[in-house]
Amino acid sequence: MSFDELNSFRIKDGLLAYQEYQVACKIANRNEYSEKQIKLRGYMTLCLYDANRSLEAQLYALVAIWLLKMLKDQEIILNWNEVEKKLIEIILLEKLLN
Repeated sequence: MSFDELNSFRIKDGLLAYQEYQVACKIANRNEYSEKQIKLRGYMTLCLYDANRSLEAQLYALVAIWLLKMLKDQEIILNWNEVEKKLIEIILLEKLLN
């Protein structure tokens, strides 16, 4: 398999994974599972970034960070560090690449 074919599969698989996470996020939203929404949006960010959709990935990262802030303001205790680190790494990596 050539590099271009592998890259094409990576992009296609990233978008398919994004779509699956998007459906799961809608279900979590319906059931008001804020913690799950944040994690799913983080995974969606990673999938979009991997599929060369950096603008959309940044938007999902910002929404996830905003949700984290809203939850913190409501004094809900979650494991913030893991999700925040991943989202910040994605944003910083994107800035370094541009």
